[in-house]
Order: sequence, then C-alpha cells, then structure tokens
Amino acid sequence: MSVEPWLTAGPIAHRGFYEADADTPENSLAAFRRAVAHRVPFEFDVQLTADGSVIVWHDAVLPRPGGGTVPVREATDEDVREVRLGHTAERIPTLADVLAAVDGAVPVVVDLRRWQLDRRGTLEHLVAAALRDYPGPAAVQSFDPLAVFRLRRLLPDRPVGQASGELHSANALVATVGRTMLTNAVTRPDFVTYELSRLPSYWTSLWRNRGIPILAFPVDDERDEAKARQVADNFFFARYVPREYRTEGTT
Repeated sequence: MSVEPWLTAGPIAHRGFYEADADTPENSLAAFRRAVAHRVPFEFDVQLTADGSVIVWHDAVLPRPGGGTVPVREATDEDVREVRLGHTAERIPTLADVLAAVDGAVPVVVDLRRWQLDRRGTLEHLVAAALRDYPGPAAVQSFDPLAVFRLRRLLPDRPVGQASGELHSANALVATVGRTMLTNAVTRPDFVTYELSRLPSYWTSLWRNRGIPILAFPVDDERDEAKARQVADNFFFARYVPREYRTEGTT
C-alpha cells in the first residue's frame, strides 16, 4: 500500500508522549493518554508473554519485585501485574488496553519485538487480529524481517515498516547484514525506521531513492531534530518536545 500521509506529516512520540522522572513513564497508559490529549501520534512496543498476552514492553526481560528478572517470553500474567513503571503506580498495559484508550483519536505505530525465532508468528497474528477492525490510523513495524514479511500479508491495508540501526542485541555479523536491509527486496516494507546515530547511511539513501520514506529515531534534543530533518522524512522523539508540539506545560 502507499504510505499514509500522517507517517511523514509530523513527529511521532517514541514510546508514548512521556516525561522522564514524572507520572507519565514511557510505554504507559499515562503517556499514551497524554499523547491523545495533545493530539500527538505515538509509537509503542509489544511483546508476547508465556500466557499469550500481548503486552506493551520494550526490553527482553521483566524485573521481579523481589529482585532479579524473568524473560518476557517466560513471564506469566501474574509476573506482568507485579511490575510498576518507574516510580509510579502505572502498570504494564496490553495492546488491547492501548487501542481502547486511543480509540482512533491519534495515529499509532506498533513495534513488534521478539528476541528469538518464532516459526508460528503468533505475535504477528495477534497484533493483526487486534488491528484488522481498529477504527483509527495505525502502522506496524519490526526489526525482524520475517515479522515484516508476515505482517505485509496479514495487514495489507496497514503501513508496515522495517526497523534497523545499531542493532546492539545482535552479533556483529547479523548487525552488519541487518543494517543493509537487503531483505526489503523481498519483504517490501512501506517505510523504514532507522536509528539516527547511523544516519546518513548508504542503505537508507538507497531505499529512500526508491520511494520508501525514512523515519529516524530517537530525537532527544534540538541538534538531533535538525539532523533528522536533513536525513529523514520524519522522526520519533523522546524526552524532548519538537517545536510544533510545544505549548504551555509541554516544553
């Protein structure tokens, strides 16, 4: 499908419109509701737990209240309920929680995160099912080309993006290959999300010249914003408010 205009029309909040060290931690319902209140599109991360829940969480592990961690893929619903976000009473929301809270009011980008191969594509199928009849503008993306491939077929009417960049969690060979995004020739993403620290890049320029928009991440300050506006078609921002969203109380 062609890229929907909102993906490049204005900056997108990374993990919600959150405030560090405040009552709106990243990837929280509070951060998502703040985005809705200020009419700011936002991105958030989802993963699959051992109980089959699609939760909003970025890292590969969950903290345990008594110390230690548990891999998200091994976490139960009880493990998830015990986690508090930052120093707040906010809990980890589910994908369903977020979609219900937003209800189409602002565009959202759902980032599917997985830390090992899944031959069944369970997460992709669950996300696709949740978005298929969702009334608002939404896009999906993943660092995993296989997930992108599946999502293109499961959600033909939604924009699907390939994410890449530093790829810290991958070994050197996989990271080097992943940054080229040669799999785009097969998966055919509608847009590319790329880490700002790796831009400009020969590979993003290659895909951009072929008509694929580039969205940079994360923009943390004015210098980042100036760079992102030069090397990309749009950007995700965090811990910083771009000029067009600055109003009293949001600077």
